[in-house]
Amino acid sequence: MKKTVCLILLVAMTAGLLCGCGFNYDKEDLSKYVDLADYESFTFADFENRYAEYRKYLAEQIKSNNYTFAIDDGFSVDISVTAEIISEESSGDGSTTTVSYTRYEKWCFDGDDKCIENYCIGKNPANQKFDNGLHYNLKDVADGYESEREVSIDKPFSFTMTIPSSYEDDTVAGKPVRFTVTVTDVLPGTAEDELYSEINAFFEKCGYKKDKSENGDWVVIDFTATVDGKSFKGNTAENFKVRIGGGYFFESLDSSLIGRRAGEKYEVDVTFPEKYEDTSVAGKKAKFSVTVKEVYNTDETVRKNTGFADYYELKNALRVVNYMKNKMMDAVVEKSTVKEYPKALITQYEKLYEDEVAANVASAVKKHGVSEDEAKKLVYGSAAAADEFVKTSAEKAVKEALITHAVKKALGLKYTNADYQKDLENMRLYLLYYGGYNLTASELEGLYTKDALKIQFLYQTCNEKLCEVALPKDTPDIPGLK
Repeated sequence: MKKTVCLILLVAMTAGLLCGCGFNYDKEDLSKYVDLADYESFTFADFENRYAEYRKYLAEQIKSNNYTFAIDDGFSVDISVTAEIISEESSGDGSTTTVSYTRYEKWCFDGDDKCIENYCIGKNPANQKFDNGLHYNLKDVADGYESEREVSIDKPFSFTMTIPSSYEDDTVAGKPVRFTVTVTDVLPGTAEDELYSEINAFFEKCGYKKDKSENGDWVVIDFTATVDGKSFKGNTAENFKVRIGGGYFFESLDSSLIGRRAGEKYEVDVTFPEKYEDTSVAGKKAKFSVTVKEVYNTDETVRKNTGFADYYELKNALRVVNYMKNKMMDAVVEKSTVKEYPKALITQYEKLYEDEVAANVASAVKKHGVSEDEAKKLVYGSAAAADEFVKTSAEKAVKEALITHAVKKALGLKYTNADYQKDLENMRLYLLYYGGYNLTASELEGLYTKDALKIQFLYQTCNEKLCEVALPKDTPDIPGLK
């Protein structure tokens, strides 16, 4: 998260010389300099394509940098899978136990030309336990969820899952199976928990109630938990909405919700994980008293109220909608063109990036004991590349500044000092909460300049206003979505 914070601050710094350089955005005819994109002609399909490209970009970052990652809801992966039935046999006197593993070919996809391609996490509720084994750092999917599993491309990992006794093949029904999985490719996506408020609003608006719950349904429950007959922090909740099989609860509590009716009350024993965040109950047995208040048929609700076939399709649409709402201004900047760069702005920005190059070169000279020309080669590839960096960086920054103000004019936006103070306080709280930087408003202004912060906030304000007035007309109609 600190990387994100630093990126935000870098944007502010690079915008630092937008004002005070003799160029008055409000008085200038900006159409002389930019041909503003027709944002009212944007389509939802445009953003679906942009989101797809964004996912590919994230995938390339993971693979080229050998990053570890968690296989989250919304991810697609190519996986090699080996499935082995676990058998235990005790010696005659019971002193030793022999464990053996027998391949279950039906679920083995581990040959050079035999793997599972484009496996979508969270798509099939029937595969939820297997998905939990992919996502959580579990030895057995029946264990409590403690942390996400950190996965690397081409590095295998294993987990165990006991197959329901009702499974159609007696060879494996009721038996534990060890799955060894190797991710060979990944396509990231926005996780389900980032869509929770929108999903909750959808079901609040049009939830289709049913009598009896199934895996994948949403339920509204009240619960109270005790450990050794005593209450503990966070042991009770009312009107708690949760999707069965969604990974929100421990497996034993989650599975206990299946087959319940609205109005039903029951108790279930749950063991907290050894590494549970509340150390006062970690590893201890708890008794949960649960009241099921409402049950919603997930897929049926989606089909009745949207143009989507199921819950998975709805979530994917929400992912694109959320991405679109964050990227409206980015799309405007990308599709707009600059007809002429104001000399005052270009000069100011070129000076900014020349200073950056000089600082980087000086650092390389000191570190490696080389000449300035050699340092430029080390940092930028060549002296010509360093000059090109200054030119292209300045032009990009000027383009974004001009278009931001052009959009402000086109939308008739007024950005007051009160707006600025509110945004400044929000930024201060953001840095404190996510980055641990406890800075005052005055310190922020002293560090990044008031002008720099204003242009950053204005960019975001324009983005928010575009989402209010210029979302593509073909954006899916999803009840409850603002």
